[in-house]
Amino acid sequence: IHLSVNGWTSPHHTMSILGVVDHFPSTRGTRYNLVLALWEIQGPHTGEALGDIVVNIIKE
Repeated sequence: IHLSVNGWTSPHHTMSILGVVDHFPSTRGTRYNLVLALWEIQGPHTGEALGDIVVNIIKE
């Protein structure tokens, strides 16, 4: 299992989104990509704050 995390900001900088995607293979070798969350970031964009968001997404 592999998690990808990426952040985006709207063109006018009015919204920031953090996306988390799970990548995993089936038993037959087919690769799947599952969007776990698209989370609006409110507050600081520090590594610690973003890490806390990712941990909360995984816990849910």
